[in-house]
Amino acid sequence: MFYLGSTSSSQASSIDSLMKSSNENESDTLSENSDNVSNIMLSVSSEETNEYITEYSQDCCVLANYIREHFETSNIYVFRCVKIDGVYCCCVLYRDEKILNIESVRVLVKNDEGTPENYSLHFEYYDTIENAIELVNIIVTTYKLYNGDLYSPEDYAHLIAEEPFIPYSEKQRCPVCNTNTSDITSCGHYICFRCREQSIYLGTKNCPTCNKPNILHIYHNDANVINNFHYHDLVSAIQSEELDKEEDDALESYGPTEQLIAKQLHSFVLNNPGFINSIAEFIGIFNRFIGNP
Repeated sequence: MFYLGSTSSSQASSIDSLMKSSNENESDTLSENSDNVSNIMLSVSSEETNEYITEYSQDCCVLANYIREHFETSNIYVFRCVKIDGVYCCCVLYRDEKILNIESVRVLVKNDEGTPENYSLHFEYYDTIENAIELVNIIVTTYKLYNGDLYSPEDYAHLIAEEPFIPYSEKQRCPVCNTNTSDITSCGHYICFRCREQSIYLGTKNCPTCNKPNILHIYHNDANVINNFHYHDLVSAIQSEELDKEEDDALESYGPTEQLIAKQLHSFVLNNPGFINSIAEFIGIFNRFIGNP
C-alpha cells in the first residue's frame, strides 16, 4: 500500500507539472496573441493617422491655392464667420503684412477719426499661406477668450493661475455672469466680452448696469489698451483693408469694361512693385533733368 501511495504522489506531481507547463504555455500564447492584437491596432491606427494627415494636407493645398489666386487681386482674404469659445469671429489674412487677424463680428472700436472698425481679439504673423491655414485651425479649435483677447490653452491656464495672486477688485466683475473682467463700457461699467457679444446678438446695446443706450457694441477696457491701435503692423493692415474697400466702392461707379481694366492694372501694380518703383524713379530723374538741362 505504501508503494502504491508513493506512486500516486509521483503521478500527481507529474500531473501538476504538466498542468503548470500547460498554463505557462497558454499564458505565453495569450500574451503573444495580445501583443499581436496590439501591434495590429497600432498598425491600423497609424494607417488611419497617415490617411488623415494626407487628406488634411491635400485639403490645405487646395485652399492655399485658392487663397493665392484671390491674393492676385486683393490684399485681404476673409474666412467664413465662426464661433471661437462662444463669440462670433472672422479670421482675416492680410497678404502684404503677412498678418492673421481674428476680428469680432459684432463688437467694434472707433479709430482716431471716429470711424468704427471690427475689434481685433488676436493677431499673429504667418510665413506661408499653408502656415496661416494651420494657425486658423489651431485658433478656431483650441483658443480661449480672456478679457477681450484670445489665448492659447497654455497661456489661458497661466492667466487663470495668476488670479489668486493678482486678484481682481470687487467691482471688476461682469454683472451678468459674475466673471472677473477688465472689459468696460464707455460709461465705465464692467461687462465681460462674452456677455457683451451675446447682448448685442440678442439686440440689446444698453449698459446692463446704468441702462445707458446704444453703447455695448463699442469695446473699451480699463487699461485703455486696444489691440487695433496698439500694434503698428496691425494698424497698417487694417488701414490697407479700408483702402481696399474704398477701391471697391470706386470700381462700382465704372462700367464693365472700365472695371476690368482697373482690376487688371491694380493686379499688375500689386504683383510688380519693382517695375512701378523703377518708373517712378525714372520720372524723378527725367523731371530733374528737365529742370536742370
